[in-house]
Amino acid sequence: VRLCNFLGSCGESSVNVLVLNDSIPSVHLPGNPIRSIKRNAMLTVVSAASMSTCASSSFAILDYEWSVFSNSGVKQYSLVSITKDHTKFFLPSYSLNISSVYDIQVTVSVRGS
Repeated sequence: VRLCNFLGSCGESSVNVLVLNDSIPSVHLPGNPIRSIKRNAMLTVVSAASMSTCASSSFAILDYEWSVFSNSGVKQYSLVSITKDHTKFFLPSYSLNISSVYDIQVTVSVRGS
């Protein structure tokens, strides 16, 4: 781009734009990011994912992968959701240890990308 001011002084600049073929979904977990529950209560975490309005396909199939990590960062492979709805994460009561902190993460991707 070349621009000139009223005194005739000009300057040039350029910008590179990268256009991706893949769409990236946006996801968030509604509610308080830090939650406390009693051991005898079922843990319920719901996700809300969407595609941008300029995505190539508004009918993209989204895949969800949930992970649970201990406070020390170790993945807890034994803690698996009991719901068939992949947008949600349910753990039965008595699945978590008392006085423990867990980090629950969800990764959402577009199927086939």
